[in-house]
Amino acid sequence: HPSLSLDDTEVVQHARVPLPRNVHVSVITETILREAPFATGRSKLFWRNYLQHDDFQHLTTDGFWYVLHHVLQKHPENLDESPVFSRLSQSYVSLFQEVPSSSKDTFFAHFYEAFSFSVLLALQSAFPKRRADFDSTPFRRALINLCAEWTTGLRPHASVLQADDHWILQSDRAEA
Repeated sequence: HPSLSLDDTEVVQHARVPLPRNVHVSVITETILREAPFATGRSKLFWRNYLQHDDFQHLTTDGFWYVLHHVLQKHPENLDESPVFSRLSQSYVSLFQEVPSSSKDTFFAHFYEAFSFSVLLALQSAFPKRRADFDSTPFRRALINLCAEWTTGLRPHASVLQADDHWILQSDRAEA
């Protein structure tokens, strides 16, 4: 099928719509599990379970549409009135409730990274001709910061992303 145009892609706000046909969440999940330094050994099974969870897939979908509409297409945002942000919030809370209390600290310490990487991979898959935009360090930093703010209320400390050695900043051509 013809390649999607980022600028011409219409974003439906009031209902969750699927990701574009060329975006495969199962491939995104496997890419995160392969690239993420915190998903190793026995923890990889734990991460797989929650990355395959419907709520995480909803977060990826709504995160993709939110970033497309408000960050890339530069439509004004009002979080209080955003149906997409409302769905993001509901999915996050639902996933938070699914994770066992004993694992919450460890899981959610890295959750924003998995979430931001899933949105990045979805954007790369949907708009391969805009790859250079998504590969830029400033865009990746902004995406990581946005997802961290949504899920933790804070941006990562500047030292986490400043040296370009963060695994998401280093991931060159992650295939998803």
